[in-house]
Amino acid sequence: MALSKQETIDKMLSFNYKESADWIRSRLHGDDKYFPVFEGYESNLSKFLAEAFYNIKEERFRNNFLEIMDDLTTELWSFTKNDDYIKENQEYIYELLSLCGRIGEFKRKSMLYRIALSGKLKGFYAFDKDLHLMLLRALASYSVAGDCEFWIDRMKDDSNKYYANAAFYALLNGKYDPDVLFDHMDIFIDRFQGEIDLVLGIKALMNDYDPREIIKRFKGIDDRLNPAQKEAVNNAFSEMKYSKPYRISLKIDRDRESG
Repeated sequence: MALSKQETIDKMLSFNYKESADWIRSRLHGDDKYFPVFEGYESNLSKFLAEAFYNIKEERFRNNFLEIMDDLTTELWSFTKNDDYIKENQEYIYELLSLCGRIGEFKRKSMLYRIALSGKLKGFYAFDKDLHLMLLRALASYSVAGDCEFWIDRMKDDSNKYYANAAFYALLNGKYDPDVLFDHMDIFIDRFQGEIDLVLGIKALMNDYDPREIIKRFKGIDDRLNPAQKEAVNNAFSEMKYSKPYRISLKIDRDRESG
């Protein structure tokens, strides 16, 4: 018989560390080893676990949960030694990476970063999702620190915006000099133009630095940007109720209209 939500929570709180680890691992594998999840979460395993973490404030439970996540991500490294093992566990890896992306308090990301550097998850899919991109999304979702050059190099070679997300957050979280960010700003604009991400990214810069400095820096790269890039930045500034930093010539506007 299915347990109520409170009964489920009470059961989770009764587990010792090993029982919690076994249960979380089994849930990520989709197994009802101890008891079924409550109605509505049967097919969304990582979301159920994330909501359990955020709704249960008991310190011991939360500390154990984070330790178990560290153990599971460390264990994931052994999966990458064998492509067949990755293939056999694709759905579990998907759910684990989804969980990592949902838990902002999970700080020990070094193993995930190591797997990202190795590229070992490339070419594997679960639920039609690229596992390598799921890994990048997990890292970017909690503002990964680390070697920003790793992300920037891959951002240059790949059009997927998750590389740009990770590179952007690595720069911000590492408190790099804005010079590093603006050296590559044209690539960020290309990845994000026309999307809310560009607005949110510029807003994050405005929050972290003096807005006047950021505006000045955008104006300082005027000669490096093409008209489409300038227009994307202008639109982002307009969304934030700031004056547009770039003046786009009437000739370019007429060319666009005639084209």
